Amino acid sequence: KFELKEIPTGKEICRIRIIKLIDTVKSVHVDEEEIGAFIEQINKELEDLSREELIKKFVSMEFNRFLEYYRNSGDLNAAPGKYREDRGGRSRDRDRRGGDRRGGDRGGGDRGGGDNYSRFFINIGKNQKISPKDLIMLINKNMKGHTFGIGEIDLQKNFSFFEVDKGIEEQVIRGFKGTKFKDIKLNVEMASPKGGGSGRPPRKKKPHRKGGRGKKW
Repeated sequence: KFELKEIPTGKEICRIRIIKLIDTVKSVHVDEEEIGAFIEQINKELEDLSREELIKKFVSMEFNRFLEYYRNSGDLNAAPGKYREDRGGRSRDRDRRGGDRRGGDRGGGDRGGGDNYSRFFINIGKNQKISPKDLIMLINKNMKGHTFGIGEIDLQKNFSFFEVDKGIEEQVIRGFKGTKFKDIKLNVEMASPKGGGSGRPPRKKKPHRKGGRGKKW
């Protein structure tokens, strides 16, 4: 039997970690002999603080770090009646009633429909031993500091397509500039929406050379 549980939010994790910190403090061993020589100085330094202020400052030493770490964390839970799957290189949420809703959200939120995403071409695929998970990690790695959703991923032999939320197209292209995957220099470009042709960016035409040997027509 499987029991459905929700992933805790950033604030819930902060609360759990703070309680764990307090439990650790309560159980810590105090070496009375060693610390005794410093107690008088410690009390003098802290005499201006009330008990409540002292507790707040003590807890905030760790709480501020936790809070900053989880500040922009989104809701990772799927909407009710949805489950996550990964087939054929595609990351989807599928409604149990049969409807499809794309959404490999990194930042959470309820997203759906291709109109919310921009499609990109990248010059690596199955022949370069990349998986959907690898590509998602690569996108997140090169887009640090941005919160966005990842849509459908389509792996081909020597290239792939992926979708991210609209509005950050320049940041995506700039984030991948000069990056590599297994010594392969990455090239990321905007692609046409799914269903609009192959989607692959057109190849650049080589300039015609003048002169030289060749057949005359």
